[in-house]
Amino acid sequence: MVLVNITERMIDAEPQEIITNDNLNASVDAVVYFKVLEEEESVKNSQYSVNNYESQVINLARTTLRNIIGTLTLKSANSERGKINSEFHRTL
Repeated sequence: MVLVNITERMIDAEPQEIITNDNLNASVDAVVYFKVLEEEESVKNSQYSVNNYESQVINLARTTLRNIIGTLTLKSANSERGKINSEFHRTL
């Protein structure tokens, strides 16, 4: 038997340098909230479909954030955090 935490959890996605659409560097830090769904299939997938689902969530979040901010200018990335959050949530 394996114990799987199904409560909502928070993980820091570590700061990273991202090049914006106007070729400027932005240092971006993110926090990701996630949880494994209670359904038996979700719990099994968290253990058997990936090697380490926590690191996979972090890597997916960092990659998605790079893709989103890479399409924005530095000014719009600073002023449109709501747009970034909604697109990030929709993509993940």
